Amino acid sequence: MKTIVYDTVPSTMDVAFKHIMENSEESFVILAKEQTLGRGREENTWFSPKGGLYLSFVLPMKDSLAREAIAMFHYSTALAIVTCLKKLFDLKIKIKWPNDIHYEGKKLAGLLIEYISSKQDFMIVGIGINVNNRTEEFPDHIQRNAISLIDIIRKESNINRIVEELKNQILRNSSLTLNQKFQHIVNQFNQNCIQYMKTIVLKNNKKYNCEGINVAGRLILTSEKTKKELEIHESKDLVSYS
Repeated sequence: MKTIVYDTVPSTMDVAFKHIMENSEESFVILAKEQTLGRGREENTWFSPKGGLYLSFVLPMKDSLAREAIAMFHYSTALAIVTCLKKLFDLKIKIKWPNDIHYEGKKLAGLLIEYISSKQDFMIVGIGINVNNRTEEFPDHIQRNAISLIDIIRKESNINRIVEELKNQILRNSSLTLNQKFQHIVNQFNQNCIQYMKTIVLKNNKKYNCEGINVAGRLILTSEKTKKELEIHESKDLVSYS
């Protein structure tokens, strides 16, 4: 998989999209040392100073994907990040639904999935990981909820090594998704999900038991009288868990 490296970009997602529009038909990776306008889910920004890992995988699709498969890309990619970091650094990390990577309650990595449908369909998988950028240098409002790898292991890490392992795990897990091995993804995700079997509080102040995701890509919440199924875009409705 070809890797195109930049020093600084507004967003690796935007650069990836530009390359797609230039009629690229192959898988490739956009890697940047810094982003000035890094994007997260729900129109959030991703603080992206030098020292972090910022990349976007572009995967061409042979056929159009159903909604369930697109949702599974979120989950399989989150699992790929977890597997990569556990393998390289033996970290006790978890996924906060739908796809934030947490260490001891603080955000270590995040991802953004965009599905492009044109003459050929593409999946763009954007990933940001705090690696050698110390969170003590982050803005106060981010610092409270973020953590970096260097804060955890107390030394700098080889970003290229992480990228190569991440490539392996992304390709492996995308194959699971494209071959519709959804139940395997569901089982692995629920085992690594912070909220699984916890009490969830929604914006309406109602409490539910979290039963994890299902093969349709929804989060299942139950109470004595009610069952709810949340789509990924409804994650903002979750207030807390315990």
